Amino acid sequence: MLASMSGFKVQQIDHVELFVPDQRIAAGWYARVFGMRVLTELEHWVDHGAALSIYFVDPWHHRFEITTYETARTHALLK
Repeated sequence: MLASMSGFKVQQIDHVELFVPDQRIAAGWYARVFGMRVLTELEHWVDHGAALSIYFVDPWHHRFEITTYETARTHALLK
């Protein structure tokens, strides 16, 4: 798998997703500690109509989602 991804490069980070047991409690913690806030206008946004994502877990049990908005190019590369 890694050999087939040798040309893979990160160009930017669109968002970071954290997996927590309770989103409201986590949002409060991140607000207090880092001054972050929930953007209510984006709270219910689902972007997978315009994007493709893969999900995986690394050897240390961190869960990841990698998303691309280059759907046509990605479909062509997967053929």
